[in-house]
Amino acid sequence: MVDGEDAELSLRERKKRQTRQRISDVATVRFVERGFDKVTVTEVARAAGVSAMTVFNYFPRKQDLFLDRIPEAVETFGEAV
Repeated sequence: MVDGEDAELSLRERKKRQTRQRISDVATVRFVERGFDKVTVTEVARAAGVSAMTVFNYFPRKQDLFLDRIPEAVETFGEAV
């Protein structure tokens, strides 16, 4: 199902957005479970069903994977306060 915002995007752009989100979701779970230093980009790529190069196309550095959720966390925290 496509929400209102995604409906305006081309199929290619929607798939790119979904791939980026899947990579970020997988990385976040791994970081929470085992810690940033113990998770490799290759592991994230494998679990997300993409190549390591694809991960780097969306997130140039491993740190970018970690920082991807910061704006979301700040917003959630702000709403709670």
